[in-house]
Amino acid sequence: MASVARDMSIASLLVILTSAAIVGWGMFRADALSQANDLASAETGYPGAFTVTGTSRPDTARGDERRTVLIRLASYQPPQQGTVQVVVKALREGAQPVELGRFAVFPNTAFTLGSEASQRTYSVPARACPSEPGLACSLRLEVSLAPVAGTGDGARITVASASIDWR
Repeated sequence: MASVARDMSIASLLVILTSAAIVGWGMFRADALSQANDLASAETGYPGAFTVTGTSRPDTARGDERRTVLIRLASYQPPQQGTVQVVVKALREGAQPVELGRFAVFPNTAFTLGSEASQRTYSVPARACPSEPGLACSLRLEVSLAPVAGTGDGARITVASASIDWR
């Protein structure tokens, strides 16, 4: 009888552990899927990187148009104190990164946006792209958060999408 009770308690323990593992995996998988559509996340001290590709210059373009990187943020968490700027750099193999530009999220309040229509869009010049018509451009970009005032601790952004457009 003791052997049967022990076997049942082991079986019950296995059922509980298996259920917990399935539920835990399901929560992990759901979390991973919810972030799968985002390009990159960055926190103060921990940059994020992604690749963005632009099309060649359209034939109908005016002569004064330049390539611009459009970055759409899905979320922003401001620092616990102070302010930060988003720094965008082009990463080049075998060379130093080239800073393309900086921008501040304004107002400096947290947001999380669910739909693409409500994402906040910022732009920086795509100076690392050729400006000649007919040439496409692909850039490996890094986004980081640089403190302007305070330490920047706790700041975080999520890049939903990015593109290189002619403007």
